[in-house]
Amino acid sequence: MDEGTSNAVGAAVRDADAGHRRGRALLDSTSFRGSAAEPPRAKSPGRIPLHGTMQEVMARGPNFVYAAEFIRDRYGPSKWEEVLQALSAEAAEVWRGTLLVTGAYPFRAFKEMLAALADVVGALPEEETARMYEFIADRSLSTIHKLFFNLAEPSFAIKRYPQLWQRFFEAGSVEVPTAGRGSAVLVFRLPEIFLDWLPPACLGYSTKAVEMAGGKDLKQEEISREEKKGLWVISYKLSWKEK
Repeated sequence: MDEGTSNAVGAAVRDADAGHRRGRALLDSTSFRGSAAEPPRAKSPGRIPLHGTMQEVMARGPNFVYAAEFIRDRYGPSKWEEVLQALSAEAAEVWRGTLLVTGAYPFRAFKEMLAALADVVGALPEEETARMYEFIADRSLSTIHKLFFNLAEPSFAIKRYPQLWQRFFEAGSVEVPTAGRGSAVLVFRLPEIFLDWLPPACLGYSTKAVEMAGGKDLKQEEISREEKKGLWVISYKLSWKEK
């Protein structure tokens, strides 16, 4: 790790107390309102009862809507049905329900789908996740975002990650302490459930975002990882070739 990258990561990680407060607030937002004795709210579009689970990590609708679209487009409706049949009853209830971009759903149901998909199509889970998030990046970004990305340098797209993260998850956060020509540093603060999902998802999404802004040959390197106050602080260095 070069000195500039090390300093940038160090500065971001030293902000752990503030980061922890933000992360904890986001984690708390995934709980049901009220005390532990209060029963879950009735089922509503975009959210299902979680059978008493009080701090379920929730993923927002774009993950689910565009993942299902990716599988149907790439493998066909019959394979998608095989994936659904391989899920637990609870996860299948989520995926067979009405999925809305504006909804929020249990992230564990998403991860269960990824494992089932890899088994059904005979692919490595990390490779399938990376491909899926390239597709999700393309489908989830608005026309205005794509226009800005096409007119800007890749670093502009990367700098938007903190705002974009909030469109995808109710828990966790990402910071971009440095982003310039050809490289950027990302610092994630996440609950443990994200650990195996993050590397391929970040690689796939970043590959598409950088390509939209005219870059190519994205590389992703993990430069630090530590658990701090109940959240995992994980730093990546992204590098790419400019147009």
